[in-house]
Amino acid sequence: MNTKWIKWIWVFISVLELYGVILEGFRFVYGDKMPLTFLWIAVSVFMYWLIYKGLYQFKLSNDQYEIRNLLKNAKRGTVIDNSNDSSQYIRQFINLIEQEQIHHNPDLSRDIVAKRLGISSGYLSQQLNAVHGVNFSEFVNKYRVADVKKMILDPDFDKYSLLAIGMEAGFNSKTTFYNTFKKETGCSPNEFKMQHKMSS
Repeated sequence: MNTKWIKWIWVFISVLELYGVILEGFRFVYGDKMPLTFLWIAVSVFMYWLIYKGLYQFKLSNDQYEIRNLLKNAKRGTVIDNSNDSSQYIRQFINLIEQEQIHHNPDLSRDIVAKRLGISSGYLSQQLNAVHGVNFSEFVNKYRVADVKKMILDPDFDKYSLLAIGMEAGFNSKTTFYNTFKKETGCSPNEFKMQHKMSS
């Protein structure tokens, strides 16, 4: 879950409180009341921003919930051709991805997967590098991007935002999602969607 905006709320409230204390201190020392115009403007802006952010987060969470249900009901599995995998552990890892969709967990780590496979995280990295020439994140993100592409091309997902689709595929932030998608496909999710809408 992205908590950066909660930290900004805390900072903003702290600044407002400090400003209020300074105003009261000025009144106490000099006996003059300073105008509260700036304070009320700041409070109003903050409240509007908070409402917008709350609605935005609610919409995003609601979209993710609906996408999750669509994926469960349709049992859409992620399939990437890895039939020539020589490592039994990589095959087991791929099976976890295709059957249990573990890559949709944004907190998925090398340690979690290694524990499921009964091997060390270092050995898992070694196997991924030897067989596929990639690290853990690159391997998992390849499947996440494949899922995103599939959802973008599926009319059932047209009403959902690209960010909600990316987050439900397992990315933990907008930046990571957009950067990884562009690295894998050579275009942004928006460009990918537009290209395929024009060609269909």
